[in-house]
Amino acid sequence: MHDASPDTSRTDPAAALFDVRNVTVDYASRGGYTRALRDVSLQIRPGQAIGVIGESGSGKTTLSRSMLGLIEPTRGHVLYRGRDVYAMGSISRFRVLSREAAMVFQDPRSSLNPRLSAGAVVRDPLTVLGIGTRQQRKAKVGELLESVGLAAELATRPVRALSGGQLQRLALARALAVEPSIIVADEPTSALDVSVQAQVLNLFQQIRARRHLALLLVSHDVRVVRFLADHVLVMCDGDVVERGATEQIYRDPHHDYTKALLAAAPRLRVQA
Repeated sequence: MHDASPDTSRTDPAAALFDVRNVTVDYASRGGYTRALRDVSLQIRPGQAIGVIGESGSGKTTLSRSMLGLIEPTRGHVLYRGRDVYAMGSISRFRVLSREAAMVFQDPRSSLNPRLSAGAVVRDPLTVLGIGTRQQRKAKVGELLESVGLAAELATRPVRALSGGQLQRLALARALAVEPSIIVADEPTSALDVSVQAQVLNLFQQIRARRHLALLLVSHDVRVVRFLADHVLVMCDGDVVERGATEQIYRDPHHDYTKALLAAAPRLRVQA
C-alpha cells in the first residue's frame, strides 16, 4: 500500500481541516448490520485536494457524509479543526459545518429547487445564516454568478430554464456563497454531457487555486480524480485498499482493485 497520503498519524493533526480517525460505520439491516466503512482514517489540510475513488457501494459517499456531520460513525472520530464533530450538539455542529464546509451534489437538477430563481438559490445560504444585509446579499449573488462564469443577469432566470452545465456552475456558486474552507463534491460531473464536463472541471481547478480551497472529491471516475486531486484514496467494500500521491498511484498502482479501476477508465482530455 502506498503511504504518501497526508492522512496518516505522522501528519500534525492540528494543521488539518478534517481529521478522520479510524471511522467505522454500520447500517442496521435485516438479520444484523451492513458495514459501510471499516476503520477509515483521512486528513485534509487547507488548500489540499483529496480524491476518493471506488465503485458504487465502496463506502466513499458514506465517508463524505460522516465528515459533514450527516452520518454518525459507529466507532471512531471525525475532527474539524481539532474539534470532535459528533461531540458537538446538533446546533453547534450545523453552525460550524454549514459555514466551513459546502457540498456540491451529483445531479444539480435534483439538488436545486426548480421553482426558485438562480439568484434565490445562491442567496439562500446567506439568508439562512444571516450573512450581510439584503442589499449586500443581492450584490454578492451577482459576484458569485460571475465568478463561476455565469452572467449576473441570470439571477432572475428560473432554475428549471438552465442547462446542465449552467446548473452545475450555479451549484458551485451556491457552495461558495458562505466562503467555505472546503468543498465536498460528490460525482460533480457524472450528470453532465461529455462536452461540458471539461469546462466544469477547469472551473473547479481555477476556483480552488484562486480561493485556496480544500477539496474532497468523491467519484467513480478515475479520470476526474486524476485531474483535480493531489492525493487519492481507493476504496473497496468499506476499506481503503490503497492511498498515495495521485501521480504515484496512477503510474504505479499496487492493489489489484486499483489496477482494475485504472485499466477500465478511458482517457479524459481537458484543455488547460
